[in-house]
Amino acid sequence: MSTAPASTSELAPPGPAARRSWPLYVPWLVVWATCLWAMWAWPGIEVIPYHLAWAGFALMYGFEPWPKGQTLVVLGATTAATGALMVAHVREGVLALDELAEVPLMLLLCLLVAWHVQRRDEAMARAAALARREVDAAARRERLARLTSHEMRTPLTIATGYVDLVLEADDPGAD
Repeated sequence: MSTAPASTSELAPPGPAARRSWPLYVPWLVVWATCLWAMWAWPGIEVIPYHLAWAGFALMYGFEPWPKGQTLVVLGATTAATGALMVAHVREGVLALDELAEVPLMLLLCLLVAWHVQRRDEAMARAAALARREVDAAARRERLARLTSHEMRTPLTIATGYVDLVLEADDPGAD
């Protein structure tokens, strides 16, 4: 009795076609826009909405990675928008100049998140391929065992019959 799954499709991670819907994209855009508005509306306390916008991206991207091109566009737009607001606040004297160091640092952190998520997806795809190969190999071994046992039954039955005949012929009490 085989314990292999009926189908290897259940072993595969969701592919690009499954990710094209991007159900988290719109809620993230709403959060992102709200954070940008809060950064603009409340100068001096933009640190909270700033980090929430970036943390929202990292959280959403971990659940639903995008293609690399789209990711770079989103990260560039986020960096430009949040950076522009922070530069304006520095010019107004509301924010210290050293706070601008966070702009490239958050971009770098989110690029690292995206890189690790991509690596995770590649590792999952490799693991799924290995699992499919193992399932296929197990099915081939099981088929070989079934065929071999079937092919061996007839010769073994014939050999058993001959042994029984030989034993009956050699039995002195059989006459």
